[in-house]
Amino acid sequence: MSSLHDVGTAVISARSQWNRTGIRLTAREKYLLTAKGCWVDFFLIHRPPGDPSQFTYMRWFERYRRMPTTNWFALIGTVNCDLSTAFVIGESKEITGIEGELTCFANDVPCMYWNNWGHVELLVEQYAHPG
Repeated sequence: MSSLHDVGTAVISARSQWNRTGIRLTAREKYLLTAKGCWVDFFLIHRPPGDPSQFTYMRWFERYRRMPTTNWFALIGTVNCDLSTAFVIGESKEITGIEGELTCFANDVPCMYWNNWGHVELLVEQYAHPG
């Protein structure tokens, strides 16, 4: 079993389109990202994996989400605020081969972040090298 050591923690705000974590990832390392908490989209409470559309009107707007095929309010990670590097974190994700600052957001329609509330906490741990 591999051991882990903390790299850092970050508070990811539901209202921010880009949450800069200040955590730099190195491509040659393997990381475990773990999120906990709840955030709110207007009146809908979500956990880090997000949720599918709960009402018909929400389905009409799915294609406008920053990641159109991913749940509403799923926790998303990117590198250096570059949407082309986006990946779903949800509650837990192992990553490797990523170089740069970890930046995150709740998956929503870009013009609708004004009605978002709360935050989730993200823990980033690095797998220790066998030794």
